[in-house]
Amino acid sequence: MKIKSIFGGIDLKVLWTISCFVFGISSLSECSAQSSVVGKWKEMSVKQFYSPEYAKQIGKAFIEGGAPPGSGYHWEFKADHTYIIESGNGNGTSSTSTGEWSVSGNQLTMRADAQVRKGLGGQIYTFVITGNKMTRTQIMLAPYNEMVIKQEDTSERM
Repeated sequence: MKIKSIFGGIDLKVLWTISCFVFGISSLSECSAQSSVVGKWKEMSVKQFYSPEYAKQIGKAFIEGGAPPGSGYHWEFKADHTYIIESGNGNGTSSTSTGEWSVSGNQLTMRADAQVRKGLGGQIYTFVITGNKMTRTQIMLAPYNEMVIKQEDTSERM
């Protein structure tokens, strides 16, 4: 049975097939962006940009540095949308934090377990993955940090 519509001679089966195809393709692109984050990452460098007031006080607009040997952060983004961050300071002392993550386009949102329990938002990063490197950029919002206004960190897939 054909139903007349604004689409002329196209029947509902064709419209349904086209709709399913378009929806399927759009779902695949989101999955590939999310799956590209999944895995273990080692932080290689951090660049912090200072507020104009603080930069004037110290005579620098930003600092950049690599992780010293034996220290740094290891990030693990799991497929179940949880994460683990292990940090070490180089003298054998380390700490671990956990939470959940999500990706929408080029934005990575991370919410620590305490933020999840309290129903709070998380940290939002813009991220780019090129080869085995991921660069995350976070704009710091006042009043949490009045010295650093932006931070970029570069990690390498382990």
